[in-house]
Order: sequence, then C-alpha cells, then structure tokens
Amino acid sequence: VKVTNAIKDILGTSNAQVKKELETCYLCLDSFHIGWIVLNNKSKSVNVLDEAFMKDLEQLLTLIKEEQTKTKTYHVIIFISEKSSFVVGADVFSLYPVREFSKAKLAATTGQAILTQIEKLNIPTIAAINGDALGGGFELALACRYRFAAQTKKLQVGLPEVQLGLIPGCGGTVRLPKLIGLQPAMKLILAGSNVRAEKALKLGMVDKLVECDEALGNNRFFHGVRREAMKFVDAPKGYVYKRREAPASSMLDNTWIGRKIIASQARKNLDKMTKGNYPAVYAALESVLNGYAASIEAGLAYEAELFAKMASNQTSKNLIGVFFLRERAKKLRRVRGTAAIQQTAVIGSGVMGAGIGQLFVSRNYQTYMKDIKQEFVDNGMAFIYNKTMSSLKRRGMSEAAAKAKIDSLVTGGVHYDSFDNTNLVVEAAVENMNLKKKILQECEGHMNTDCLFATNTSTLSITELATVSSRPQNVIGMHFFNPVAKMPLVEIIRGQHTSDEAVNKIYAMTLKLGKIPVICNDGPGFIVNRILGAFLNESIRLLAEGGDIVHTDDILIQFGLPMGAFRLFDEVGLDVAAHSGDTLSSLGDRFARDEALASKLVAMMENKQLGRKVGKGFYTYKAPSFAKKEGVNPKLARMIKYAPTKKHSKRSIIDRCILLMVNEAAYILGDGIAFSPSDVDTAMIFGTGFAPFRGGLLAYADQRGIPEVVSRLQRLEKKHGSRFAVAPTLLKMAEKNKKFFPQKVYLREKKQGRAKL
Repeated sequence: VKVTNAIKDILGTSNAQVKKELETCYLCLDSFHIGWIVLNNKSKSVNVLDEAFMKDLEQLLTLIKEEQTKTKTYHVIIFISEKSSFVVGADVFSLYPVREFSKAKLAATTGQAILTQIEKLNIPTIAAINGDALGGGFELALACRYRFAAQTKKLQVGLPEVQLGLIPGCGGTVRLPKLIGLQPAMKLILAGSNVRAEKALKLGMVDKLVECDEALGNNRFFHGVRREAMKFVDAPKGYVYKRREAPASSMLDNTWIGRKIIASQARKNLDKMTKGNYPAVYAALESVLNGYAASIEAGLAYEAELFAKMASNQTSKNLIGVFFLRERAKKLRRVRGTAAIQQTAVIGSGVMGAGIGQLFVSRNYQTYMKDIKQEFVDNGMAFIYNKTMSSLKRRGMSEAAAKAKIDSLVTGGVHYDSFDNTNLVVEAAVENMNLKKKILQECEGHMNTDCLFATNTSTLSITELATVSSRPQNVIGMHFFNPVAKMPLVEIIRGQHTSDEAVNKIYAMTLKLGKIPVICNDGPGFIVNRILGAFLNESIRLLAEGGDIVHTDDILIQFGLPMGAFRLFDEVGLDVAAHSGDTLSSLGDRFARDEALASKLVAMMENKQLGRKVGKGFYTYKAPSFAKKEGVNPKLARMIKYAPTKKHSKRSIIDRCILLMVNEAAYILGDGIAFSPSDVDTAMIFGTGFAPFRGGLLAYADQRGIPEVVSRLQRLEKKHGSRFAVAPTLLKMAEKNKKFFPQKVYLREKKQGRAKL
C-alpha cells in the first residue's frame, strides 16, 4: 500500500496520464514527457517474468515506439515497480513442467527479443530498482541504458539461476560481462551470487544509488529518480549522462589467450567444487566466455541454446524441486495471530548452546545464557560477542554501537534470574535423559506458565521428557544442527502432549531465525538422525568386511554427499554417534547392536579417538584448529586392526548405504514420524546436505524406480540379512508402481556433463 501511494504521488505531482493499463503493468506519460512503465502484477504478490508479463510489456513497448515515431512523445522511459521488490525473476512454476528443448528455447528467445526491444529504443531508459532485482528481473534492468538503485542494505541484485540448475536466459550472460568485465561477471554468475546495492555500485552493475525512505514506500527514491531523469529532459542534444564506470578489465579478459587461461582455471575450480554434478555452472561459463567476445546477437543465440539444454535436463528439475521444498516449508502452518516469542533463555553454553544463543541475538531476541559454572557462561558469552560483533561491523555498524546493541540483548549467569519474563527456554545440555529431566523440573519452578521448554536433543524422546513436567503441552523438541550458524534445518519435534500452540510458536520463530522448519512426531532419532543411523551402521559393516575408508568415502562424495560416512563420524563425534546408536537400538533388528562392530567404536573411544573435536578419529586433523583433514588415522591399525583388504564396488557402496537410507525413510513415513515425503527430503537436504542435484533422498528413489529399489533391497536382504528387510510402505508402492512424488517431473535422458558443452 505504501509503495502504491508513493507511486501515485510521483505520478500525480507530474500530472501523469495513463496511456495503457494491462494486467501486469501499465504505461503513464507525465507533463515532462517522461514515460513511466509501472510493473504491478495484480494477481501476484511480486513481479515475475512470466508469459503474461512479457506479452503485456511487449504491448507497451510497441505503443511507445509507435508514438515516438509519430511525435517524439517520450524524452526518457523509467521502469518502476509498485511492489516492494522490483522483479524477483522468471516464473519457475511455469518453467518447471517444460520437458522439451524446443519449448525451453522458445521461452528464452522470446524473452530475449522483448528485452532487446528495450535496449534498442532510441531514447534513454532507466530501471528504477526499489527492491530486489533477481534473475530475469535484473536481466530486464541490464537491458535498460541506466540502472538507479535505492540506497538500502536490504536490496539485492544478481543472477542466481545456476542455483536452480539453469543459466540466465534473457541476456544476463551476455550483457553483464560486457558491462562490468569478464571475470567479475563470471564470479557472480557461476556462484549464483546476489549482491547488495553498495557492492553493485562498486562493480558497475548499477549507475547510481538514490536515497530512499522504505517506511514511506520509497517516496523519496522515486522523486530522486525523477530528478535524475529530468537531466535528460532538460539537456541539450547529444547530452551524455555521467555514469559510474566499472573497474578496469583485466588484461586477460581482452585477449583470446587470456580468456583461454581464465576458462581453464575456472573449469578446474568447478570440477573441484561440483564434481561435475551441476552442468549449469559449466554451461554458464561457456555462455559468459562466448558472450563477452561475441556480438550481442550471437551471444544471445548461444545463451538460448544452452539455457534450453539446462531447462530440459533432470538436474534443473531436481534443483527447482528443492526450491519448491524450501518454499513449502515456509508455508506449512498458518501462524497469523500466534503470540510472538520475544525473550529467550538458553541452558548450556557449550558449542550448541552458544551457537543457538548467538543465532537468537543476531535476530534481536533478548537472550539469557545459563550454565552451572560462570566460566562456562563466560566462554559462551565470548563466543556470542565475537561472532555478533564481527557480523555487525561487516554491516557497517561502529564498534561502539555494536557493543551497545549486543549488551542490550544478551546477559548470562548461573542463576534463573530472568526466567520469569522468558517466553522460551532452550535446553542444550548433553544427551542424558535424567539430566534433561532435572533441568526441566528446575526451570518450571522459575518459568511463567506460558513459557515453552524446548530441548535441543538429537535423539531422545520428547514424550518421556515431558513426563516430569507439570505443563507437558509446553514441552517440545527444537533440534538445531551443528554448526548452528550454517546449517539451515530445525527439526520441530512434537511430543505426545505438545500443543498446537507450542508447535505454531516454534514454527513461526524458526522462520524468523531464517531457518527451515520441518515438523515431525516423536520417535528415536526423529527423521535425520534415524536415517543417518542406518547409513553409519552400514559403513561400519563395510569397514569390518575389510573395506577401505578413503575409497568408501570417495564413492559417497562422488554420489553427491557433502562428506563420506567416516568423515561424518568424525564430525559428529564417535561418542555422540555411539549414544545415538544406543537410542536407535530400540527400533529392533535393523538397529540391533552387533558386539563385534560396536567393539571397534568402543576401542576408539577408550583411546580418546573421538573425531575432529580432538584432532583424531577415523582421520587425523591438523592442529591447532583441527579444521583440515590430513589422512587416515595411523593408530587404527593397532586399535581396531584396520587393514583394508578390498575396495567395495561403487554399486555395492551406494546401494548398501543409500538404499538403506531410503528404506529407513519409508519406515519413518509408515511409523508416522514424518508427515510426508517432502518433509523427509527437506530434512535430509537442509539437515545433512544430501545431494541437492538429485532432488532429495526419496526423489532419488523415484528416479531409480521404486520397483527397482525394492528388488535391490530384497537381494541385499538375502545376502546380508534382515536389516535390509523392505519397509511395508515400499512394498505397497512397488506393487502399484507408485512414486513418492507423482507430481514431479522425471525425465529419461542421457547423462549430460561438461564435455558435451
């Protein structure tokens, strides 16, 4: 409403008249002969480049050209948005179902042709970027002669298409390199990075920052843009607007041999980062290199070809599917009217507690840190202070102002001083049920009756914990993943007596924290750790059969996992993994304790080889930070008699580890722990980093075919035992040839890689 009022004001003060109004945009001409193309899709909350918008835009451009030919009506054209953002990109919902190369190419060439009409107008064109201009939205801005952006830290511009397995398809890989230089453009496009307004100005992506007043709908910004536009109206013939120049190009950019060197190094970096699993980044590289050296027309033609290849392959469908999962997680529950959490307390100032506390403070929650010793509190507070200070200073805040802000948000101690005003207590103590019960009982003596108690447990029962509570409806699981600042998932675990109100409050808060919530019912390991438990157990069995640690991990990484099983053991900590295994053993034969296998972990724990946190586990890590992996721990030969005698086949490793995860996920669905396949895949992607290019764990099963998955599990059961017994859910699906995601697009295609580009 505020933006609409601001636009009415800017148009009203210049006596603008509507020339043509369409569903997604309209054209006005004011008394200064400035044409205003106002972007305002009436049926959507944001502007997107969909078919309807492109048709409407073409009509307005045709009208402008006709009138300009007759009477020189327009001195300048300004594109403005009546939304709080400019244009957030192309309509991926329309693009997702497209299977055919020809249709994808037509979409690209049509969009390119319409934006090229903007570029070829013989009058100045200005993109007035009041909010985010992403993907196709920024490509529209690039087609304009000038780009003026609101001077705000919220605004972002960029071309993030590779994150969806695509490349910019409306001229982005051609115009951006020509505007700011080959290497700067390449870095942005290959990473799919968005940048803030100030950085965009430094790079030359925008020509000017204009003061704004977001609280008043950017009224000042629109008036500032008009003042700049008036320079064209009042200027003598041949006037050239003084624009900010992009940084000088590298010498390598402008010679064929230099570009060959750049391309070679870029491909090496992409191979290292993507393992060849993300073809869009290679296609984007090819298009950028070609577009920089070629004419606009030739560059656009090649871009359209590569865009169509990417839009019609399975990887893009999978990555767009992951985007849909993320968006779905934000809209699962209607929480309007839910009382907001404002004051929090965190019990436990260790790695997880301090991480959770820092996250709360970074999102402006009043936070009290409690632990049993003041030195523990001090350590946690120091972590929060240092991390938050660095973050605030990066955002331009002075050290004094940052310190004052932090001091106003976080306090700590060994007593329950602030608990009477707290809305939420998060317990982040060690994984011990008796300890957690004791903490809960102590807290309830100091909390108000409406305060929620959330435990950060990774495996323990919320229902059992709530048995000692006088208010079991307020007891809930809120499982953050380590490191808290980086891992996007929060599992919200509903105990038997947890209320809807408690779930809604934690769900709403999780979104405000910038995290991705997945709600599940109570059960050993919940979703993520139960599935990982099956995965880690099988990796130990591979080891016991004489398997090679490095080979096994390499195969799993090539499959698309962020790390192999043995590296994951080290990251989690062998002591934590062993405790989780004990909890999961209650699930029956699939997790039954094998003493011969357990003895290997016991031997390592007895010798303090607990993983990366102590510098040695299955691998060793370079002191003092233990951040860099060195190699297989040489002490394993003595401790667990590690002497690899075989390298399991790729198929054996993948099927035994990954299909066992699929099977356990099906048990989880059958047990009612997870509510849908989407919840499982969201949890595994954002909680473990499970190969996004595969679309998710259960999406991967769909692509292999459920009957094939079941057949393979049955063969594994005959060979290796009952832990591979097929989940009833999978058996029923195989009988009817069903999929977990029948609505998803699955293509049968030949494997595409960099060599084909």
